[in-house]
Amino acid sequence: MTTSPAPSVKQASLYERVGGYEAIYRMAANGLRRAMQDPVIGRYWQHMSESSFKREHINFVDFLVAQWGGPDNYRGRDMITTHRGMGITDEHWDALMNCIEAGQVAASVPDDLAQEIKAFFRKFKPVVAG
Repeated sequence: MTTSPAPSVKQASLYERVGGYEAIYRMAANGLRRAMQDPVIGRYWQHMSESSFKREHINFVDFLVAQWGGPDNYRGRDMITTHRGMGITDEHWDALMNCIEAGQVAASVPDDLAQEIKAFFRKFKPVVAG
């Protein structure tokens, strides 16, 4: 008699576990609004119109949705091209991560998911900062 291994249970995508598009939309908006007001990094958005903010917000949401296992509607540039020449330092990176984390808290993202999201962003630091 042969025993077959139990079928593995596939974990839901981060997109699903965070709560889908609307949850990511709210979290991204909260983080970006905080970043715009941050004394260290707010200058990057200083002259942005509401229309430009909305375009950047939707682009960020589409990026996260695609990366986290949702529908791939991202049509933006890659992270290297997007951030090349911006002069982003470790201090800027840390300020942005603080804004994103505060956005997660405001959106009531559970701690285990918040840690997974933090790890996701951390992998982009080498191509964004420095």
